[in-house]
Amino acid sequence: MSNEENKRENAATDNSGDSQTKKMKYTEYSLDDWNKRWTDNRIGFHDGVVNPNLEKHFEKMLNGRETITVFLPMCGKTVDIKWLYDKGHTVIGVEFASKPIKDFFDEQGLAYIKEDVKEFNGTLYKSTDGRIKLYNCDFFEFKKNEDVEIDGIFDRAAFVAINRDVRNKYADKIKSLMSAGTQYMLVTMDYDETIHPGPPHFVAEEVIEELYGKECNIKQIDYKDIFQTKPSYASWGLTTMNERVHLINQKESAK
Repeated sequence: MSNEENKRENAATDNSGDSQTKKMKYTEYSLDDWNKRWTDNRIGFHDGVVNPNLEKHFEKMLNGRETITVFLPMCGKTVDIKWLYDKGHTVIGVEFASKPIKDFFDEQGLAYIKEDVKEFNGTLYKSTDGRIKLYNCDFFEFKKNEDVEIDGIFDRAAFVAINRDVRNKYADKIKSLMSAGTQYMLVTMDYDETIHPGPPHFVAEEVIEELYGKECNIKQIDYKDIFQTKPSYASWGLTTMNERVHLINQKESAK
C-alpha cells in the first residue's frame, strides 16, 4: 500500500452505527489508484479461473432462458467474460482502466474493434461479432443503449471494492440497469472488519437490505468459508473469511 493510500485509510471512517463502528478505519481508493494497480501489475484481486459462484449458480441467472445478456461491473480482465461468451451469451462490461480490457482480448486471442463513445466520454472495445462489449469509462458515467435489455448482472468484485461513501450511488446505478427479468448475482465478503480495512470491504447483510430491499427481492443462495483459497487473508491478520452470495431481482411492484 502506498503512503498516499495509507493517508486515505487513516482519514476514512465509517460514520454509521455505534461509537465503535464510527472509529473503524477502512481504505479508500481513487480511480487513479486502481488504474495504477493494473499498470504496476499489483492485481491480487484478479482470479485467472472462472468464478465458482458463477459456475454453480448460473442456472438461477439464466432463469429458464436459452441465451442472455450479462452485465459485469468493473470487470477487469476476468475470464468469466470468455466463459459466458463460449456458452453463447452476450457480455457487457465496464472497466475504468484500459490495460485489463486490452489484456483480456490479447490473452483470450480475440480480435476487437475500438470505438469512441461520445455519450459518456468512453471507449468501446468489442469483439468482431459484437457479443463482447467492454466499455472503458467511469462506471457511474456508463449508460446502456435503450434497446439493450440486461438479463443478468454478475458482481464478484465491484461492490466490495468501491468506497463506502458511494454505495448508495452504486446501488442506484445497478437498479437503473435492471428490468423485470434481470437476475442480479451479488458476491460479498464477511469477515472481521476491525482487523482488515479492505478492499475487499466487509459488507453486512443489513447494508444489502437497506440498498435493495425496497425495490427488490433478495435471497441468499450461498455462504461458504473461503479462508484457505488465498494466502493474503492470513497475511491481513484474519482468521476467517466467508463469502456470501445473494440473488436480487425486481419486486412486482417495481416492474
